[in-house]
Amino acid sequence: MPVNLPLFPHVKIDTDAQKLLVALPTLESRLPNKEPEIHYLRRFLRNRNLHIILRIYRQFRAHQGSKRPAADFAVSQAADVYCEIRYRIEDPNVRELLGILSKPHMQALLFSHDKIACEDYEPRIDPIPCGTGEDETIIKIVRLIKNNEPLTFAPNSI
Repeated sequence: MPVNLPLFPHVKIDTDAQKLLVALPTLESRLPNKEPEIHYLRRFLRNRNLHIILRIYRQFRAHQGSKRPAADFAVSQAADVYCEIRYRIEDPNVRELLGILSKPHMQALLFSHDKIACEDYEPRIDPIPCGTGEDETIIKIVRLIKNNEPLTFAPNSI
């Protein structure tokens, strides 16, 4: 029977992952010829990053309902503020605020805040128009998973 000691003593072992580790020998006896899969599961369940992610997930779930945004229209509030103060450029604080509000990163942050506040996580896909046959319309949904390599597009490879 394998020893289920924590590999990193400073990282708290997740109780659910520990229960699964304890159950692995039983699973191994019930599934002969699956040693590589069981070994992979054992390594996965002992992974330090998994335990950290599970702890963060539990903390997030515990506080999910307690911290709600005050409003879900930060973009329009920022636009209102911008329109209200844009003629007062003699004040250096106003100029600085106008510069901050006009940056694309700040606008993207406010937009993301509104999406999260509205719990709008799913992409919007337009419905297929009525009257078009399935042969005429082709829809492709592409998911990009980027690792450490640069994201590039090669038109000749399509």
